[in-house]
Amino acid sequence: MPYWLDVVRDCKYDEQKPEIQNVVSGDVNGDGAQDILVVRTCTAITSYWPSTVEIYDGTSRVSKPKRIGTLLTDHTEGPYVHSVKVNRGVVEITAYGVDAHTDNSCPNAVFHYRFRLAGNTWGLLGQTTGKRLAECPRIGS
Repeated sequence: MPYWLDVVRDCKYDEQKPEIQNVVSGDVNGDGAQDILVVRTCTAITSYWPSTVEIYDGTSRVSKPKRIGTLLTDHTEGPYVHSVKVNRGVVEITAYGVDAHTDNSCPNAVFHYRFRLAGNTWGLLGQTTGKRLAECPRIGS
């Protein structure tokens, strides 16, 4: 099993280090192999740092896993992943984030995302905003 901190993308700023939040598996490309989804954030230089989900092909060599996608890279809600699962090839993510009614210091809403791989491109099937949070959730380590 690869050491995921050696594999995931570097953080945006030199003083930040990647942090692995979770690692799950599921067949995202329909080839029957269990692909690996690595939920990653960076050490916070503010209140919290958003997450991404890096996906690695389950048929690639364990010593050199092949990244086949990175999700949540351009979402303005600043999603901090709470859970991720694969359901019939669809990646379902629940995350805390910020809506238009708050600043970026504390997530105030729950967001749900659904992605599917089509060829070599990840498409967003849907994004919904769940309940607004009454208080800042405990996030991070």
